[in-house]
Amino acid sequence: MELHPFRRERLLRGLTQQQCSKKTGISQSKISLIEQGFVLPTTEDARRLAGVVRSDAADLFPVTREGPGPHRARRSGKAR
Repeated sequence: MELHPFRRERLLRGLTQQQCSKKTGISQSKISLIEQGFVLPTTEDARRLAGVVRSDAADLFPVTREGPGPHRARRSGKAR
């Protein structure tokens, strides 16, 4: 399975989800859900996360005319 672009960049920089949480104010559990594709970040959250890994939000969280990029939010009722 392909890594979510944000997770890939986070790992390349040696950052944990908890470190990203402290730097952005976004809960670690929400970051985990975003990386797993269960939820999409708000525009503001995407900007904050992109800032932590010094990337462009559009590259980390691509959206096309058909909807979210390759890591589409899953439509199941609950996160596992």
